[in-house]
Amino acid sequence: MIRTSTLAASVKPSATLAAGAKARQLKASGVKVYDFSLGEPDFNTPKHICDAAEKAALAGQTHYTPTSGTPEVKAAICKWYKSFHGLDCAPENVIVSNGAKHSIHNALAATVGPGDEVIIPTPYWVSYSDLVGMTGAATVLVNTTAESGFKMTPAQLRAAVTPRTRVLMLNSPCNPTGTVY
Repeated sequence: MIRTSTLAASVKPSATLAAGAKARQLKASGVKVYDFSLGEPDFNTPKHICDAAEKAALAGQTHYTPTSGTPEVKAAICKWYKSFHGLDCAPENVIVSNGAKHSIHNALAATVGPGDEVIIPTPYWVSYSDLVGMTGAATVLVNTTAESGFKMTPAQLRAAVTPRTRVLMLNSPCNPTGTVY
């Protein structure tokens, strides 16, 4: 038998997927459910996107791409960012990934490890603490309240910082509260 690594053994089942499964179970039993668990659309991929993917695959676009994204995709992202936000960004400052968890995992794996601390205001997206834990770093949760608009105060942040603090995970707008810093 192959021994599982400490990292693999530390991974817990996804709370997001468990909540999604429970929502589907309740819906199937006739309960009206507003499912906010999985961050995916409630519709199938539009036909024009499927057609474009098929055309690209038939044209040979089926090989590995640069790990940070193709120049064409990065340029398109910069153009969209300029038109939507009115801000310039350069392709060398864009990294394309397969989703938020992938990007957050990569950023944490590159910056923290055993003995380090990562500050996370609560409530927070359930995956954050698990992603931190996978690096061996410790999660420092800072409780916020509805009265504060679910915003961590400067005093709370100062109190949470220690010599071991390496990262503050600040999601704005926050999932799940919508709080904007």
